[in-house]
Amino acid sequence: MSLELEYQYYYYLWGSGQEVKAIYLSKPVPVSELKTRVPNIKGIHLEFDKTEFKPSRINHDEYLLELLQAFSLQELKIDRSRITTIPEVLWTHPLELLQIEYASELKSIYVPDDAILVLEKLVINGEDTTVSPNLFSSPVLQEVNVTGVQRGLEGVDKAVNLKRLQIGNYKHPSLPIDFTALHQLAYLSIGNSDSLEVLPDLTRLTGLKECYFYKLPTLVQMPGGWDNLQQLTELKLSNIANEKTPVIFNFTQLDALTHLEVFASHFAENPFGNMPALTRVDFEYMPISTLPAYLFQSRQLKWLKLEGLTQLTKWPEEIKQFDQLTALYIRRTGVETLPDSLAHPLLEDLHLEELSLKSLPECWAQLTKLTSVAIKNCTDLEILPSLGKENTSLDRIELTNLPKLSTLPESWSQLSRLVFLSIKDCLNLEKLSDLGKENLCLNEIRIFNLPKLTALPDSWDDCPVLAKLEIRRTGLRQFSDSWQHMSQLAEIQSYENVHLQSIPGVVAVWPSLRESWIEEKCIPAHYRSYVHDLPHLLQETGCTAEQRKLIGTIIFAGKQALASFPNVKDLLVSLVNRKNSQIRQLVWDNLSVLNDTIPVSDKQRALSVSISGSTKRAKTYYKEKLKASGFTYQQKLSADTQWIVVGDEITLPPDFWKYPHRFLSETELDTFLDQEQPGFMTALEQPELENLRKLVWSNDPVNEELVLEMLKGGGIPDEFVPDLLIVAKTTREKKIKDNLRKLLAPKLSKGALQILSNPVNLGLGRCPYLQYERVAPDFDVAQMAVCHYKRTGKFLRDFFDLKSSLTNSYRTELFQVAAAELTVKSHYVYFNGWQFTDEEINTILKMEPLRGWLARLVLPTCNIEAIKDSLLLHSEKLQEISFTTKEEVIPSALEGLSRLQKITIHGDKLKEIPDFLPRLKYLKEIILHSKEPLVAPESFKELKKMKKLLIQPRPINAADFSYKFM
Repeated sequence: MSLELEYQYYYYLWGSGQEVKAIYLSKPVPVSELKTRVPNIKGIHLEFDKTEFKPSRINHDEYLLELLQAFSLQELKIDRSRITTIPEVLWTHPLELLQIEYASELKSIYVPDDAILVLEKLVINGEDTTVSPNLFSSPVLQEVNVTGVQRGLEGVDKAVNLKRLQIGNYKHPSLPIDFTALHQLAYLSIGNSDSLEVLPDLTRLTGLKECYFYKLPTLVQMPGGWDNLQQLTELKLSNIANEKTPVIFNFTQLDALTHLEVFASHFAENPFGNMPALTRVDFEYMPISTLPAYLFQSRQLKWLKLEGLTQLTKWPEEIKQFDQLTALYIRRTGVETLPDSLAHPLLEDLHLEELSLKSLPECWAQLTKLTSVAIKNCTDLEILPSLGKENTSLDRIELTNLPKLSTLPESWSQLSRLVFLSIKDCLNLEKLSDLGKENLCLNEIRIFNLPKLTALPDSWDDCPVLAKLEIRRTGLRQFSDSWQHMSQLAEIQSYENVHLQSIPGVVAVWPSLRESWIEEKCIPAHYRSYVHDLPHLLQETGCTAEQRKLIGTIIFAGKQALASFPNVKDLLVSLVNRKNSQIRQLVWDNLSVLNDTIPVSDKQRALSVSISGSTKRAKTYYKEKLKASGFTYQQKLSADTQWIVVGDEITLPPDFWKYPHRFLSETELDTFLDQEQPGFMTALEQPELENLRKLVWSNDPVNEELVLEMLKGGGIPDEFVPDLLIVAKTTREKKIKDNLRKLLAPKLSKGALQILSNPVNLGLGRCPYLQYERVAPDFDVAQMAVCHYKRTGKFLRDFFDLKSSLTNSYRTELFQVAAAELTVKSHYVYFNGWQFTDEEINTILKMEPLRGWLARLVLPTCNIEAIKDSLLLHSEKLQEISFTTKEEVIPSALEGLSRLQKITIHGDKLKEIPDFLPRLKYLKEIILHSKEPLVAPESFKELKKMKKLLIQPRPINAADFSYKFM
């Protein structure tokens, strides 16, 4: 074509689209807007199958006409439309490409006799469509692809410059086309017709290079003129004629034919003719017991595929004549033995599948050019050939479903060029080859479903370039402890190995590891989140080999494996200084390995204690608390310091390990200090704490001042900190605010300090509580929300969004307020923004104001099984329901909501579409969103015409239904 247009999505355009030449339109954009933004477009692709074009109120014919009147197009593409006619104004455009796909309502395309066309490419996919013969009158028309066009094809005769012609789904016995004038035709495809009996003569198609006839079961006669097709290089025949009426197909010689494919076709005896230039032949599912003689007239054959030839029981010895053969594909034939003559000297690719072979010929040493071997579904095969150092080109081996195979040849360890090895579904395979240092190129090994394989060879550690290892569903009991190097292994995957209980820590030493996917049961629960990012983590922090192995031992084998780990104390302490929070957490979790005989619960006084590095809370906070508990606080760590609190770094003084020590994480120190409880205010009983809260809930500066003075002398109860944080952020008195902040700061974690310093003014009606909970997940943000609500009456809804609200002691009280607010309208309950438990939802649905009135219900995320009985209380009135659920199956009890007219379901874990929905006789709208495509139940075929049926993703079996589901 003279103009190659590049299409862009209209809604992805930024600013003006002055230079855009062609657009995709997925919604009915006003033409006036298009004229302003993309005035110079020459091509439009109308995606009428998109959602926003589907409503019946959008008239596809009118929109198309408006576009054609506004622009002068060179290309027009239309997908799955409801257009019923093509406007005549289109033929005044300088149109070079017209593409109409799946226009079931377009029954005719009329072109005026005086129209002057410049079409170069025409594509029509319709149903029983009639076209004007003039449609093909363009003198520059080079490509025609028509499907479902039943009348008007005689106009193809006029396309004298045509190079490609494809005709499909024609429903008459013969085509009304005369190929006499189509001298330039290079590609011809005709097929998918249950009516065609004869095809036009090919005599004048002297330029034809590719010919494809397919799905023509009623054909009674092949076209004549084959001997004139001396430029024909590729011929494909599929499902031609039938067993009862085979067709005669003969020609003398086709000198240029190099590629012949014949699939499930029926010809009379001795079809075809001489084809001396053949290089590729595919025979598939043909009713033949011997290969045709004409096949052996070519000495240039490089590719031979024999598939589905069940009557072929003996291997044709004539095949050994093909001394140029490079690819041999044999699948599902009746051949039971293969001869040594299979050793074609130039053979590169060998594929054997679904053959009744017990063994293979011992001629593989002669296959020096062999690069790829695939042996699949040969269920009787017991022994594999001894591939070895003679096979210097072999780089790929695939073995699949060989249930009688028990071992692999040891000679495979000499395959110096092997790159990829895949072994699947070999149920009796017990041992793999000792691949190793001689496999210089082995890059990837995949093992799947080998239940009798209990161990992997130690020698794999020596494979110099092994980069990916996938082990799945085997009988493996452990990884080899000898795998110390794995110098290039970048990815390891281990899944569903039921007997595998642990992974050696040496995995972490492999220097090139980038990704690790290992089944959870092999990893202590506390560290499962580490595994996938472990390689990146280790490389980012620059850990030494000894440190990496220690980390791997902790993650994969657990703390108990550290007792025998060499030099574990120095190594573990050294990891603190790696400046990585995940690695430091590993150290904090395992500090007990370093401890001597000074227990954390010891009530002795005058113990020395030092804090190493930074901590989440200010050191001054700990210093005061430790002194109050009788400890001697040391600013600098010394060799004889008895308790060491490990922060984010540590440097050990000389002779440190000569003395006994007790190491604590900050969390352990907090636990200890909580038990000590220095200060009278920190030990308040619940009624006293409640009275203290009421003072600050009053929002009275006088009461706030009173509480502040009490705290200064008696300490701060931990449960009271969230309330004080709200006072510090919302009090009207600057002095109280400043003093409270000073008092609170030493007691707060880093996350809580961020909340305190957050500049958002809560008094202005802003509510960042969810953000607070993300910043400080261990802080009681829900109690902050309680205090804020008590002081201002605001943000009740936000309390229920917080995870910490589930355990808050005031939840029941606040729930009663929320429930009353939600049920103000008896006919409509809208839970959006409210996060309630299933028990709370049940309580609301059973409330008296809703009984006999509730018609519309929008639920939060909930478990429908848990609330179904409450829902059924409203079965006589409820017309609309919407909910989000984590359930896999929607309870069938919802069928009892007999008055439902609309249902909306969001379920990421849904495993099936509810089959009871069609039985709800008033149902008009179904909207269902799932994560994965599901199977629509058979009951959906009983659906009456729906106002809206939206199921996303589209059901797997959507094609079985008349509905489009979206």
